[in-house]
Amino acid sequence: MPLEEGTNYIFILANPDSIVRLKSKIDPFYDFQSEEIEELPFLFASPALIPRFLYSLDRISFSHKPIHFMAYLNFEEEKIFSKGERFPEPSFEIVNDTKYPIQQNPYLPIGSIPFQIVRGESNLTSIGTVKTGNFNLYQQKRNKMVSTRYLSLKDIVNPELSELEVEKK
Repeated sequence: MPLEEGTNYIFILANPDSIVRLKSKIDPFYDFQSEEIEELPFLFASPALIPRFLYSLDRISFSHKPIHFMAYLNFEEEKIFSKGERFPEPSFEIVNDTKYPIQQNPYLPIGSIPFQIVRGESNLTSIGTVKTGNFNLYQQKRNKMVSTRYLSLKDIVNPELSELEVEKK
């Protein structure tokens, strides 16, 4: 199946050999301006991510829904704590491949920064810098054509033509 349902996103696993066609509707769960949200293309020929809190898909009935995430963890005064909720069962701190159970909130960590906390069954959270270094960030101007890159019917009917030749015709 070329569509995978995630917690907050729908993953489109398309490629040039497996094109995905779907019908979407702008249907924000939160108070976003509908005019500011781009319309999705009907055809996908490359992998894509669709946020579930902005769109509804009519292909299999993926309706919009709120974002789901774990509570934010704070590290202050040498203690790790969560203001919003308790640590779920089971929660562990991992130090040198050994698991230490977290039984209270706030929690005094055993290891040193960066801390690795496992909340629930498979949610690994790192607190602190894991890798330091210089990173170059680049900004790209997004428009509808660059952000979607979908195949049009003209491309499918005339695959031997370049993009400029298709636009001229």
